[in-house]
Amino acid sequence: MKKLILLPFVALNFLVYSQLTYVNNFDGVYPYVSLGSSTYNLDINSDGQNDVLLKMGIMTSSLSACNIPGVGNVSCSNANRASFEGITNSYGANKVNSLTYNTNTETIDCSGDTLNNMDSWTVGGFVYFGCSPGTFCTNIGNGAHKQGFRLIMTNPINGSLGYKYGYINYTLGNTGDIIIHGWYYENTFNVPIVANSQLQYPYDGNCIHYDTVTVQDTITTQIFD
Repeated sequence: MKKLILLPFVALNFLVYSQLTYVNNFDGVYPYVSLGSSTYNLDINSDGQNDVLLKMGIMTSSLSACNIPGVGNVSCSNANRASFEGITNSYGANKVNSLTYNTNTETIDCSGDTLNNMDSWTVGGFVYFGCSPGTFCTNIGNGAHKQGFRLIMTNPINGSLGYKYGYINYTLGNTGDIIIHGWYYENTFNVPIVANSQLQYPYDGNCIHYDTVTVQDTITTQIFD
């Protein structure tokens, strides 16, 4: 005897990661520069054009004095800095997420943020500024951080310019070294990139843009008796 059993539907929920690209920088170390300066260019979306740079080393301006809690007033003839900056390429001016490009203000840590066009976008943001590790007047703090960025590109769908948002994952060491682990960016134009610490991802669970998809189907099972 053959019995035919019809199950009405099975609902499946799963996450779609196709809108997000992760680029592994393999924990690249950018060492503290005590003399001179170094500039490291990042081609975020691998299109042959640099988008964001990390600038480290001695600035031309001197630092007369700043007050470091627990240290007191410090001064030096040449101030040292590290900063992320947007690069102007053939598409236009890329920006980073920072309140102001000012040596008195550190860049924004976007670890728990959602980035869109309403955020604060400037030409650059300081990771630290001051005389030496331990005497940085401006200092985002040792440990893991995320630098937000906004890329401007041509949208191939309509030929107009659009924005793509993303994060650079980096760690500031207590010796002034910066380790860039990698970066994420949103593939879809003008769509915010969402930070959600509840999600899991092989490298970092905080920067996943995701959709929930529900699939309904009818399953037919044949049972022979």
